[in-house]
Amino acid sequence: MLPPDSGAMGPPPGMKKWLMVFITYISCASFHACREGYVAVKADFQADLHFPTQVLGLFDTTFLVCYGVGLLFSGSVGARYGNKTVACLGLAGTAVMMALIGAASKGWLCALPTNSDEAWRQALTLYLPLWAANGLVQSLGFPNLVSVTSGWVDADRRGLVLGLWSTTGATGDIIGLNVATYVLRGGGGGGGPGR
Repeated sequence: MLPPDSGAMGPPPGMKKWLMVFITYISCASFHACREGYVAVKADFQADLHFPTQVLGLFDTTFLVCYGVGLLFSGSVGARYGNKTVACLGLAGTAVMMALIGAASKGWLCALPTNSDEAWRQALTLYLPLWAANGLVQSLGFPNLVSVTSGWVDADRRGLVLGLWSTTGATGDIIGLNVATYVLRGGGGGGGPGR
């Protein structure tokens, strides 16, 4: 609770703040949902793009290292340039990275690899930089969305609300994996890489 003469404004009353909490919830869940598409297509990457298991492990490691390093700085970037702005840039950047990775896996950016040697070359020159950039832009989400959300919630309820809000990871993972599986099974008309 703010002292009456502090001059600082607390969260707005009413439904507007709960709408904002819901929007930040969906935004954070969206980051997690994007990650699950990759989990669903790993087998297709191996079969259609000839990526050996080591390449997929390299993608995972690259993403996680870049995501972790990005988390160290994204809160400071948000404090400097605005948490909402940085979180929105993270969402837009994630969409761009997912589109580029999807386009590459369909052969729209360059020819699909036909053997393991070409797969390694393409993995190192195209996919690895995309996964690194993806990790960095996705790291802009969580710290900045937490900051935005906490500003919309009264201090006496913040622990409860942010505790419930932290289920965004599980929610996004469940939705992302189910949507990706549905699309891969032909329900969304897509199919796997190269199809």
